[in-house]
Amino acid sequence: MKAKLIRDLQGPNPKYDPEIARRAHELGRRYKQPRSIDVKAWAEIDDPEAWKLVKIGVAIPADAACRIKCGMTEAQMTEAQERYERLDSGADLEEHFDEIEANSDDDVEEAPAA
Repeated sequence: MKAKLIRDLQGPNPKYDPEIARRAHELGRRYKQPRSIDVKAWAEIDDPEAWKLVKIGVAIPADAACRIKCGMTEAQMTEAQERYERLDSGADLEEHFDEIEANSDDDVEEAPAA
């Protein structure tokens, strides 16, 4: 199953081996392979779970299997991509916090005088 990234992301390093990293740590050595690496936009991801990248809005299907598994229309994919952009920019969080702040007076009671 294949998907193409539509933005740069951090992804798991296929060369990273947690067992070797553990052994290096035990021996007081430095394991030089990072856990994650930069993956550039338009890189093709070939993985059974690549459809999840489409669902969260960071990729588009690159084959029929991915298109079928994600089960999304073009409009739904665009919506997911826009939602990811808003979350990544923090815009949705700012709106959420503004809403909480606006309603916070309703939840606060004056403390009784001592």
